[in-house]
Amino acid sequence: MPLTELPFGCPGRIFRSPMPFGQYDLHGEVYDRFCEEQIAVIVLLASDEECLHKTGCNLRALYHKAGFQVLYLPIPDFSVPAKDDLEQAVQHTIAHAQAVHHIVIHEIMPGCPTACGGEEWHPC
Repeated sequence: MPLTELPFGCPGRIFRSPMPFGQYDLHGEVYDRFCEEQIAVIVLLASDEECLHKTGCNLRALYHKAGFQVLYLPIPDFSVPAKDDLEQAVQHTIAHAQAVHHIVIHEIMPGCPTACGGEEWHPC
């Protein structure tokens, strides 16, 4: 499953992706693409527990060990994060994109909406 680039026109590129090593990426191709696209920041929207359940590994720890910066905003299924938490995550994401850091917003499954919205959200 490839990454999907969101064309916001920022100096840094912004992508979305399904969860690496999950049911939509059994062979770790998504994680390999993180490296190929020189991703620096991962916005992780799933909880550590959900990542462990879906993949069998602690993705946040894996990302940190690999040198990625992680913006952690776990959003339970059918829920929304606190407004302040969401605003902070969005502001950090924008700051990284404007600093020419490539970012991936980490989803659980393809087609799942991101915390940043869809085509209406233009950070840069």
